[in-house]
Amino acid sequence: MQLLQTTDNDFSSKFKALVDDRREVTVDVSATVRAILADVKERGDVAVLDYTSRFDHFNPQFLHLSETFIAEHAAQCPSDVVAAARTCARANCSFPSKATTAKY
Repeated sequence: MQLLQTTDNDFSSKFKALVDDRREVTVDVSATVRAILADVKERGDVAVLDYTSRFDHFNPQFLHLSETFIAEHAAQCPSDVVAAARTCARANCSFPSKATTAKY
């Protein structure tokens, strides 16, 4: 597994190469996604914690993160990462209302 860090001087070029490479791959992940969703439906939070450990290498004791925990960790993020996260959050929050009012 390739590990990229935003603090690396060549992060942008390596990230672009990784994204471009992934666009060329035509792997169907739907079966894997269905299996994960079925597992989460069956095992609930325990499955979410397992996948969080496996994919994110983060092992919380519980799923609820306090406002203090979030604030402390957000303060450690570079401002451009925070801005990108806020942009994504705004887009994700506005999508359902746009999708329900769209005429197809």
